[in-house]
Amino acid sequence: MEVLENKSRFHPKYKYSMIEGESAELSKRKKLSNLIREVTHFVPYYKQFLESTDTYDDPVQALARLPITEKALLHNHAEQFYSERIDKSRREDLLIAEVTTGSSGLPIMCYKTKEERFQLALSAWKQRRAIDARVNQSNLFCLLHSHSSQKKVVDNMRNLHSQNISKVLHYLRDEFKPLIIHCSPSDIFEYAKFIEREHFSLEDWELGFIETNSEVLTLEQKQKISQRFRTRVINNYGCREAWNIAYECREGNLHLSDEVHVEIIDMKTGDLIQPGSSDYGEVVITALPIKHFPFIRYRLGDIGRLSRLECACGLENEVLELYEARKINLIHRLTNDNTLTNGVSLFKGVFSDLVASGYSDVVQNIIRYKIIQTSTDVFDVYLMLHEALTERLTESFTHYATLRIGEGAVFNFLQKSADDPVFEGKNYSFLSRIQG
Repeated sequence: MEVLENKSRFHPKYKYSMIEGESAELSKRKKLSNLIREVTHFVPYYKQFLESTDTYDDPVQALARLPITEKALLHNHAEQFYSERIDKSRREDLLIAEVTTGSSGLPIMCYKTKEERFQLALSAWKQRRAIDARVNQSNLFCLLHSHSSQKKVVDNMRNLHSQNISKVLHYLRDEFKPLIIHCSPSDIFEYAKFIEREHFSLEDWELGFIETNSEVLTLEQKQKISQRFRTRVINNYGCREAWNIAYECREGNLHLSDEVHVEIIDMKTGDLIQPGSSDYGEVVITALPIKHFPFIRYRLGDIGRLSRLECACGLENEVLELYEARKINLIHRLTNDNTLTNGVSLFKGVFSDLVASGYSDVVQNIIRYKIIQTSTDVFDVYLMLHEALTERLTESFTHYATLRIGEGAVFNFLQKSADDPVFEGKNYSFLSRIQG
C-alpha cells in the first residue's frame, strides 16, 4: 500500500497511569496518548511515523511532530486514513458515514463507529445539561436538519420567507413548546428580526436557551436573538468531523470539550501559538475518540486564540475565543497596509449605507443574500428577493460596495430561489473561493 511522504517521524512512548479524581488536563493527555498510539499502529497514513528512534514521553510534543491535515488530503487519500482494525469488507456495517457541508468549497465524508459517536454525543449533552438540567431529546427542536418529526412543519428548514417563519413560530409556540432550539446563528437571527418586525408574541412559551451551531455567532446576533426570544443564547462551536469542539458556559466563556484537543497555529509561519497569547491564529483540532477514520491536527479554517483562566462556572478546560470571521469569510483583496478584511462585516456595512442613504426599499426587497468572491476583483452577488431584481438595486449596491472595497471590483448579480443550491449548507453571507 502506498504511503504518503512526510519527513517528520517519531516513535511515541508513554508512561501514564490512571489516577482517581484526575484533572481534566491529565485526562485529555491520556486520551491523546491513546489516540496517537492507536493510529500510528493501525492507520496507514500515520504508520510511517514509527520509523524514527526518537521517543516522546509527552503526547502533546508527539502530536506536534505529526503533520497538519486538511480536507483535500483526506478527500484525495481517504483510503490511507481508515484503521486496519476494521476489515474493508465490513466498513459499511461498522462505520456510520456523514458528509460535511462543504462551506469551504470541498465537502468530505466522515466516518465514525457507534461507540465514537456515542462518546461525542455524551460530551455535548453533558454541556447542555450544565446549562439546563431539564433538557433532553424530546424537548429539543432542531432548526438545522429536517428530521422526520419536523418535516410536517416545514419542508425547507432554510426557507426564511416571512410566511414560513410565521408557520414555524406558531407551531413552536402553540404546539411543541421546546425547551431548547438547536440552530444556526443566521437562521435564528432572521426569526428574531421577524418577531421584532411583526410584533409576534411568544405568549407563555418560555425557552430554556437557544443553542447556535454551524457558523460564527456575532455579538449583534446574540443580543437580538436573546432579546426577542427572551432567553439566553449559548454558542455550541463544532463541526461535522468532530461534533462539539467548545461549549459556552453560564459565564459566557467558550470552554474546550473533553473530547477535542485544540491548537492555534500562526497562519503565516505555521508555528504553534501558546495559550494566553494575544495573537490570533488558525484553529487546528484533534478529535480524541475518533480512531477508525481520525481527524488529527485537522485544519478547520476558523480563527481564534486560547487562554487559561479561572472561570466562575468551575470548569478547568481552556477557553477558546473565536475571531468574528473564518478564513473563508475574509476578502482576499489586499488593502494599502496588506491586511485582509472581514467580508461579512464589510457587506453588512454596505447595506447599512444603503438604508442611511434612502435606499431602504432596496434592502427590504432582499430576503437573503450570499456574496462569493471568485477572483481578486470579482464578486458574485446571489439574491433571494421578494420581487424582481432592479437596476436601482444593482447600481446602488455597486456604488456603496465600491466605496468600501475600493475601485476595480466587479459585482455580478444573480437572483435565486430559496431552494437554490447556493443557499444550502452553512448560511455565510460572504465567502471567498480564493485560497490563501
